[in-house]
Amino acid sequence: MRKILLLVALLGLGTLGIINGRSAAPQVSKVMIPPTLVIGNLYASADGCQDTGRTDRVGIPNSQLLDLSFADPTYKIAGVSLRETTKVGKSGVRNVKFDPAQGVLSLDIFAGGEGTTQCLPFVGCRCVGASGGSYGVEITAHYKSAKLTLTAE
Repeated sequence: MRKILLLVALLGLGTLGIINGRSAAPQVSKVMIPPTLVIGNLYASADGCQDTGRTDRVGIPNSQLLDLSFADPTYKIAGVSLRETTKVGKSGVRNVKFDPAQGVLSLDIFAGGEGTTQCLPFVGCRCVGASGGSYGVEITAHYKSAKLTLTAE
């Protein structure tokens, strides 16, 4: 059994050109970059009578290849678009900025739940008319038409 496994391994290495002392030829292929690529999905949620928010940073792969002639209609960011996927209550995004030198998009995402906090002495506080809030956003990069050459060794 060991002899058979060794023979199969040697045959495999021989076809790769490793045993004969020559290295295998690198394989080259051209890959088309898709015109758009979803690079992130962000989500924030809050219970009734609560507000939440955070700052997120999203790295954009191959940002030097972005199609800067495309601009998001709402946020006017070149090469990137944001699409609202969920909006409930007082929620959204703000302070959307793109740093082309670092290839990073930063934004604040927030969600606010509805309701009124009522506090009674000796009883405590409760949320009246509570309903949650949430917000989701999809981030898409828009690329120039280009072909990348990939080399595998």
